[in-house]
Amino acid sequence: NENYKLQIEKTISLVQKNIPKGAPILILGAAGVGKSTLAHIIKDHSKNNVRIFEDIHLLDEVKQFELLKQFENKDKNEQWILTSDLSLQSKIQQNLFRRDLFFKLAVHVVKIPDLKSRSEDIL
Repeated sequence: NENYKLQIEKTISLVQKNIPKGAPILILGAAGVGKSTLAHIIKDHSKNNVRIFEDIHLLDEVKQFELLKQFENKDKNEQWILTSDLSLQSKIQQNLFRRDLFFKLAVHVVKIPDLKSRSEDIL
């Protein structure tokens, strides 16, 4: 789809121009909207060393702590791209996701709209 391709190119351009080297990117959206695809496209177009962490909303308390420690000790030039569904805010309110981890990772947030609002992207 030509419209989809243009949107992806625009998103990649915005990411490359506006997000400092080493700053994390959190991609949010409902299941099936293309979070993982977008993360890998950004990685493929990046000049940085990029690590992708998918579905971070599934992490238990121990894994969240480990991820926080990894983030605090990562190389300053390493770019992290993380994906999650939209439930992170409610998980924070329910004390199921660490608030400090969320705010470290949510420096730059990309929200992908539901497919209902992107009917032209449905094959």
